[in-house]
Amino acid sequence: SQFKQYTHLLRVLLAGSLLTVAHAAPVRLEERLMENWRFRLGAQKTEVATGAPATDWDVVTLPHTWNANDGADGNGDYVRGDGWYRRDFQLGESWSGKRIFVEFQGANRSAEVFLNGTRIGQHVGGYARFRFELTEAIRLAGVNTLAVRVNNADDGTPPYSADFTFFGGIYRAVRLFATDPVHVDVLDHASNGLYVTQEKVSDKRAELRVATLLKNDSSRAEKVVVRTVLNDPAGKQVFAKDETVTLDAGRGLRFEQPLIVEAPRLWAGLADPARYTIHVSLLVDGKVRDDVSDRIGLRYFHVDANKGLFLNGKRVDAHGVSRHQDRAGKGNAISEADDREDFALIQEMGSTAIRVAHYPQSDLWFDLADEAGMIVWAEIPVVNEVSPSEVYTENAKLQLRELIRQHYNRPGILFWGVGNEMREVGEGPG
Repeated sequence: SQFKQYTHLLRVLLAGSLLTVAHAAPVRLEERLMENWRFRLGAQKTEVATGAPATDWDVVTLPHTWNANDGADGNGDYVRGDGWYRRDFQLGESWSGKRIFVEFQGANRSAEVFLNGTRIGQHVGGYARFRFELTEAIRLAGVNTLAVRVNNADDGTPPYSADFTFFGGIYRAVRLFATDPVHVDVLDHASNGLYVTQEKVSDKRAELRVATLLKNDSSRAEKVVVRTVLNDPAGKQVFAKDETVTLDAGRGLRFEQPLIVEAPRLWAGLADPARYTIHVSLLVDGKVRDDVSDRIGLRYFHVDANKGLFLNGKRVDAHGVSRHQDRAGKGNAISEADDREDFALIQEMGSTAIRVAHYPQSDLWFDLADEAGMIVWAEIPVVNEVSPSEVYTENAKLQLRELIRQHYNRPGILFWGVGNEMREVGEGPG
């Protein structure tokens, strides 16, 4: 009947309306910078590379490495040194009043970043993501020029030497993003500012502590409602709580909150890689200023020297492979499809564990492991020869700190690796 048709149409419209509300526009703005980069291999004068038009430079798309071909034969005679990247971009009015950041998912091995001729900062370490704030140097009207000097030469930091190529370039994604002045801190070693510590987990109960790094970059103190919500693997809400804190102007705060889950569904490796979703929102005067979410897996484990690995009280046969992130003809500038294909091959082999040799790999790679229930050994590139210098040691500590903070909440990572097949510089391989 017509009545039934109208009723059905109304239900569809209402459903669409509710869906729109549930999936409102995110409070953070984002723009990926993947195409239309200009590239020039070799040393350039900084004032020229960061200021003059680069119309005669090559046009490249990220991910990119300048060693895709010469770094593949294993001879170690590939080009090492400077490679310059430039990218022009414009922002709309919606970015006004925001804190604006640039994120590099990976650039090997050091990257010096300039915006509109102003040096923003330098990151040393080729395998972790890093971020810089651009707010003070950016132009909200007109064209901005982002320039990056990447260098893959030996600089005394890890890895000092290894049996793999140190491919040079911006070989993972780059994006701009913006937050409200009141936000979850994004500059804590490029973490998501949300740390869930599993203090005590059993089959009956999970006791957690959620730490959120809050930041107020506005010119006045704000009363901020921190809203924490936890949904179980089926999407059912199992915890929700609002707490109010005062954030002083220009200051940050580590906000901690206990959280208990009764009768948790545990992350059980390949048998049941169940994950919960933690969601933290910051509200000021009833308006959401920022929100951050993450997937977590509740589990407990131990290693017995004689009996092996036990996950949630049950012995697990952990066997698998080590994986490097490069391919013939691409070097380390691989695609998401390449990551997925490699992971599928490892699954097809019957692996239950993966060691990411010898450095952090893409966020997608770790996501796939968490989703599949694969046990992960994640490590930093302290491999082969180890320098006794303070520069080497301090950078190794930094890379370990980045690895742990960026992947702190991942259930698949059971082991943090701090070195592999190590020997002092000058000591033979024997």
